Amino acid sequence: IWDNHDIDTDTPEQFDGAVQAFYEYLPIRQAQETPDKIYRHLQYGNLVDIFMVDAEQYQGDEIIGIDTIYEMNTDVIDTIITNKSILGTEQYNWLIDELENSTARWRIFGNQKLFGLWSIKDSPIDLPIGNGEVIDPGSWDGYQKERENLLTYLQDNEIDNNIFLSGDVHFFLAMDVPIYPLDSTQYNGETGEGSIGVEMM
Repeated sequence: IWDNHDIDTDTPEQFDGAVQAFYEYLPIRQAQETPDKIYRHLQYGNLVDIFMVDAEQYQGDEIIGIDTIYEMNTDVIDTIITNKSILGTEQYNWLIDELENSTARWRIFGNQKLFGLWSIKDSPIDLPIGNGEVIDPGSWDGYQKERENLLTYLQDNEIDNNIFLSGDVHFFLAMDVPIYPLDSTQYNGETGEGSIGVEMM
């Protein structure tokens, strides 16, 4: 699945060329009708469902739960900022539908960005990256409401055995993926109780 280095372009023509180069150099089948629609579901019998999501191309384009905005007051602006979508409505709904129909023992989410929380709030060191709250607001950390919605869906529907395989950061991380990792009443970091899945980057 592509990342920002593959498709960050200035013009539609450059984007089309980047997509063409991606398919020419990597062993992946191209959707003929929609070559820029790369999210997909791979199924291996009843063992594993792999959901390849595109957390790069649609981020920030749409708002979760807001169809029309009539008045741009402070509350609405705050809501927009906290409810931006990383997947976009169409892809998010596709993922929920696929999860609803998944009967495999395991579910793997392949995506370009760190899914779990990487908080730097109250850090004693003044870091040159991040926004003071999280290390990378361009990852799922910048779209916490959508992450919360997805994890809550998995929890409420008792969909377990979830593995998030992520990329982008140039080192290895492994972590639990709870809904609220900083809330000790909902997640135990020593036992893993309360975690909805695990992540390996």
